Amino acid sequence: MLRVLYVEDDPVNALVVEELLASRTGLQLTVVEDGAAAMQVAIAAPPDLLLLDHQLPDTSGPALLERLRQAGVHAPAWLLSAHRLAAPPPGFAACFGKPLDFAAFLQAVEHFRLAADRGP
Repeated sequence: MLRVLYVEDDPVNALVVEELLASRTGLQLTVVEDGAAAMQVAIAAPPDLLLLDHQLPDTSGPALLERLRQAGVHAPAWLLSAHRLAAPPPGFAACFGKPLDFAAFLQAVEHFRLAADRGP
């Protein structure tokens, strides 16, 4: 079971991702609203994939990723942002704009899941 941690303060965006991933087998999604909660959850139960909102109430996605890395959480990270970015910021494996392109997002999730199933 792949553990996915999604850090998102907007309940509508969180619900969209929850609904998209609900149909995917082999994934366990945890949603938290801010960086402080993300730190607690990720340290207690390190996720296999991080989905980080770009702007959170107490930090930014890139700043949170830096703090998570310093705490020993090394899961791949994807940034979800309302800002259109040409490329993922340093440390992020992917970046998805909001509103999400459902097909592209689900394709990336499926690719990640299959790669994880194959192992190193």
